[in-house]
Amino acid sequence: MREIGAAIGVQIRSQQPTQLQRAVRTLERPVLPTGHSPHQERLAALFLKNTPEKNHADPRLAPAQTLVDAAIATARERGDSTRAISATGESTRQRVAEQIKTGGKLDAESVRAPDRGVDAPLKDKTRGR
Repeated sequence: MREIGAAIGVQIRSQQPTQLQRAVRTLERPVLPTGHSPHQERLAALFLKNTPEKNHADPRLAPAQTLVDAAIATARERGDSTRAISATGESTRQRVAEQIKTGGKLDAESVRAPDRGVDAPLKDKTRGR
């Protein structure tokens, strides 16, 4: 065991200092789950922190903000209440931020809200039994 340690020590001492520093930094980096990177985490946090105008101005975030705007426009077209429109916008922002964190595709299908289900038809109360 001592011979192996001594051989490794000789090998390490023969390396360039910059190579050793690079190897040490690599070993010290945190291991993130597949699909996550610190850059994506920061970008998602920036997307949530920024105003829609700032997101549109940033070319990295403009496509994501366009998806949020489209969801809000769809909610307005449906005639949703102001509270429902703001809830739709916020939930879409959260889903888009999750897609950014995981590096997923940013398209309408990937951030679409889960279906609410089909409403039950209203009973016709004018007919008698």
